[in-house]
Amino acid sequence: MSSEIYDLSQPAHDPNIPKPRGLLPVPPWVEEAIAQDRAGMEQYYTDEYAQKCRNYMTLRYWYEGHQIAWRETPAGVEVLAVGWDEVSKLLRENSAEQRSGIRSGEP
Repeated sequence: MSSEIYDLSQPAHDPNIPKPRGLLPVPPWVEEAIAQDRAGMEQYYTDEYAQKCRNYMTLRYWYEGHQIAWRETPAGVEVLAVGWDEVSKLLRENSAEQRSGIRSGEP
C-alpha cells in the first residue's frame, strides 16, 4: 500500500489537460501560498527558499507522480523530458557536463 497522497484534481492527474514543457507556468495559488507563508515567517523566509518552494509546488502541480527530468533556473523550473523513455534518452545522450544541474525522478 502506498503512503503517497495525491491531489487528483490537479492537472498532473488529468490526462485531458496538456502538460507544458520548458519553463513551467506558476499557478496563481502557488504565489498566494508563498506570500501567505512568507508573511508569517518574514525573518526566516529568504528569496532563495521562496524560489525552491515555488519550483517544488509548480512541479508537483503539473507532474506529480510522473517520471520527468528538469532543472531549476533563475526564471523558474524547466521540464526537459517526460516519461521513462525521454528521460533515459536525455541522460544517455548528454555528457556529464551537459547533465550538470539536471534532476530526474518524480516530483
